[in-house]
Amino acid sequence: MPTLDLYKERKHATVILKDQRTQEPKEFKIPNEYTVEEIERLLELQKKRTSIESENVGENEAEQLQRFWSVVFEQLEILFQHYQPELTADDLRSWVTHQEALEILGFYDKYRLLERDNAKSSKKKVHDQS
Repeated sequence: MPTLDLYKERKHATVILKDQRTQEPKEFKIPNEYTVEEIERLLELQKKRTSIESENVGENEAEQLQRFWSVVFEQLEILFQHYQPELTADDLRSWVTHQEALEILGFYDKYRLLERDNAKSSKKKVHDQS
């Protein structure tokens, strides 16, 4: 009887970041697929980030920005800790600019959506041919 290998190695993407102190490039892996716990945590943080983005900017603009970037780097920490469990959000802050952090999160969101759309369209094509 065939067995289902739940722990098989999944593909990953590679991100190359320059260490600001030494200017040496470092290569990091981020997964294409996550565990249920990681996805739940990412969704919780996305909801938090969305609520911060929807707040009116008032007297506490600096505090609001600090909360926003804290959530962004917590999300990055989850992405990177899948393969590099020793990395922390503080480590990532020293390697990744704010713009790069948003690009990494946006890249993941954008291409995961494209992958799902391609999977749906290929299934439809197969279905339409029969």
